Amino acid sequence: MSQTTKKVKVLNNNKFDVGVKIDIGAPRSFSIKSKSFAYLQEDEVLFLDSSCRLFRDGFLRIEDAEVKESMGQVEENPNDVTDEEIEQLLTGNIKKMEKELKLLTALHAKNRVIEKAKELDLTAGKLKVIKEVLGVDVFEVVSEEII
Repeated sequence: MSQTTKKVKVLNNNKFDVGVKIDIGAPRSFSIKSKSFAYLQEDEVLFLDSSCRLFRDGFLRIEDAEVKESMGQVEENPNDVTDEEIEQLLTGNIKKMEKELKLLTALHAKNRVIEKAKELDLTAGKLKVIKEVLGVDVFEVVSEEII
């Protein structure tokens, strides 16, 4: 069986670094810096997917459809969103926004939505949906930071 040599771009869209430990071949540990990426071998990506939840929980993202399929990711992960996708969601249709926000399960993904909501001039209706779905009043979060 030949070893896979395909390089896969692994993105970290979060505001924090994500530590990675790979225990195949020559074991190594490193961090993928905030808003950055690293190239990993396909077999390393598959190892990480089988040994931890970094991809399933949306901490790390890959865009290679073939590798995603190998990992069993046939549907998009709601916790794996870019800042641009969050902004489109928050500035788009309120019903779709509510539906998509309800799919978020990871705290880091919810926090990214809240951070983006603080930057945008959202309607009272959208702020109410965020408060109901995520349990956070964006106005309270903003005022606490000012104090």
